[in-house]
Order: sequence, then C-alpha cells, then structure tokens
Amino acid sequence: MVRLRAIIVRDRDGEEFLRCPRCGMVFKRRKDYIKHVNKAHGWLFGRGKPKGKRLQKKYAKKLSK
Repeated sequence: MVRLRAIIVRDRDGEEFLRCPRCGMVFKRRKDYIKHVNKAHGWLFGRGKPKGKRLQKKYAKKLSK
C-alpha cells in the first residue's frame, strides 16, 4: 500500500499550502489535495487502471468482446 503524504509549505504570510510529492501540484485546501490524489494517483492504490502494459492489454481485450 502506497501512502502519499502532502508536503506542507508555508508562504511568507504564514498561510499553509499542500504540495503533492509525486507531481508537485500545490493546493490550498486539504479537500482539493485528497481529490487530486484519488483521481490522478489512485491507480497506485489498486483502483482504476491496472499496472503494467500486459495487464492493460488483457483487460482491454476482455472489454472489447
């Protein structure tokens, strides 16, 4: 199981921002960060598309039948 912990960055005004460690996107709200991780990096957690070219090809073949 992979866990992506946000990197917390503070600006010069003291406001906190969350940065994605995988792609570097910056978010103001935790809700937006969580939504981004689930959509963009969800396949790392076993959801979404399968990992690897061979498995993707196998599932694509099953869906086309």
